[in-house]
Amino acid sequence: MLAVIDTKYKLLSETHRYENVSQFDVYQMYAYGAKTGAEKVMLLYPDDGDLTYINWKMEYDNGRQADLFIRSVTLSLDLIKDWSMFLGLLTRYIREVCPQHQGLFDGLCHTNSSFAQ
Repeated sequence: MLAVIDTKYKLLSETHRYENVSQFDVYQMYAYGAKTGAEKVMLLYPDDGDLTYINWKMEYDNGRQADLFIRSVTLSLDLIKDWSMFLGLLTRYIREVCPQHQGLFDGLCHTNSSFAQ
């Protein structure tokens, strides 16, 4: 199964997270899913500490459906101190769109030695 993840570099409105998902972004994911045949697509936004977690369904002209996941990650984390939390969140999101590959990150080091001083 193919999955598509598109990262964005714009904040969703804190008070209107559902309404502030850009219609263009959703159409873009619709096009990606229709073109690739992906059953799961994800929009991944940065956030200011309030995580966004939205699940929608998209239906294509041929009756096929795709799951649209809208998620966010906090970019203001101190990646030296909070690397494992950041990596754990990304891992969880990727496992949502690729459940058949649950072991994909097994053995991945959850420490950030590359930033060690």
